[in-house]
Amino acid sequence: MIALFSPPVAGEGPLLAWLGVSLAFIYLAFSLATINHSAWGAELSPDPVERTRITAVREGLALVGW
Repeated sequence: MIALFSPPVAGEGPLLAWLGVSLAFIYLAFSLATINHSAWGAELSPDPVERTRITAVREGLALVGW
């Protein structure tokens, strides 16, 4: 995020390239973090009922903003 908000380049062309690369990197990192966070519930328990409960709690907390 620091690279996105404080670019070390000047000029319109290099600035747009820096912005594009920074946004692509942030999107990739966020996607990897989200996939890992979503898969974590399945790794916590071998029981399908418990996995469902863990996932439901995670999604419920996400809905209330926690």
